[in-house]
Amino acid sequence: MREPADAGRTQGAVTMKAPAKRIGGQGLVEFALVIPILMLLLIGIVDLSRAWMAKNVVTAAAREGARGYAIADGNYGAGVSRCNQVLSSAGLNGASCSGSLVGGGGPGAPSTVVWTASYPFQVTIAGFIPGIPGTTLQLSSTTTMLKE
Repeated sequence: MREPADAGRTQGAVTMKAPAKRIGGQGLVEFALVIPILMLLLIGIVDLSRAWMAKNVVTAAAREGARGYAIADGNYGAGVSRCNQVLSSAGLNGASCSGSLVGGGGPGAPSTVVWTASYPFQVTIAGFIPGIPGTTLQLSSTTTMLKE
């Protein structure tokens, strides 16, 4: 015959557990090991976002410079002015703009405006990782537009 599950126990008895081991510093050590990696990842994401934004602005500046040059009857200063205006509105100082007019040899023949904008992008994450040689990335964009 089977005995009940509580056979041999006394009513109202309190059982004591063994004291837990002290592991209070373990979480702190794990956090100290993981936080540098997380910070590098966060700074890298921010840096990539900044580079993407700068590349988009450089592309827009090249397009606007080519347009300014094309509609101003070949006035080079108008293209440079418009290109620099777009770059400075985004806070990209130190950028350069240049362009040229290609073709259009005969009367009524269309010519093409080729415009280039470039910007030296400062990479932030490179300063935190030893062994990365350069901290500047040259972003450039070239636009071709028909001038009729």
